[in-house]
Amino acid sequence: MRFISLFALLLLSSCQAVFTGIYGIREPAQLAAGELPKLAVMYGIPPNSRSAVLDTSFWRFIRRMQQQAPNVAKNHYQLLQAVYYDAAGRQQSFHINCYAGGFPNLHWNANGILAHFPPAQQAPRDTALTLAEHLRYLRPLALPTLPPDYTVVVHWSRFTTRQSRRLIRAVRQNVALAPAGTRVTTVFVNTDDFYYLAYKREAERMATTQQENPAK
Repeated sequence: MRFISLFALLLLSSCQAVFTGIYGIREPAQLAAGELPKLAVMYGIPPNSRSAVLDTSFWRFIRRMQQQAPNVAKNHYQLLQAVYYDAAGRQQSFHINCYAGGFPNLHWNANGILAHFPPAQQAPRDTALTLAEHLRYLRPLALPTLPPDYTVVVHWSRFTTRQSRRLIRAVRQNVALAPAGTRVTTVFVNTDDFYYLAYKREAERMATTQQENPAK
């Protein structure tokens, strides 16, 4: 099966939200060297937070899932994500942009799902991307020696502008609701370079296809 193109997968999937300029979504662009720490602070990520970038090897997982479970691939390829894992590394709650709803801003706390910790379910959970599998695709990353009770992995980017800020704020507010004594590790994962390279790769593939099959 031919791998679905970047924006066809994001915009023409069963998810109904149309990511346009009205949502503040821009074309992906590669970050300059050393830009990420300053950008993280601008987007509301506290200093000394655990941060990482999404490695391009994540493509292998998406491609494999596209063959085995297209809906799982679609969900894990969304631009904005917050995945809550328990101490055993199993998904406990999964939140992505296309299930959030809202206009012109995504409503991460629709129906009060973030009113308690861990939050209520939003997107369908799956067993394909465990915490151990997820961490394989993050660079660099150092987790605490003492395993936390929950790990929250947040995918954010500059090109999603205010929608990333709102997701980061919503997750931080939710984590603050964790009962006393609950160990929670939040990992903020920047995806700008991942989607830039994906966008570039797809553009090159389409250009090659057009050269090989010119319109008559």
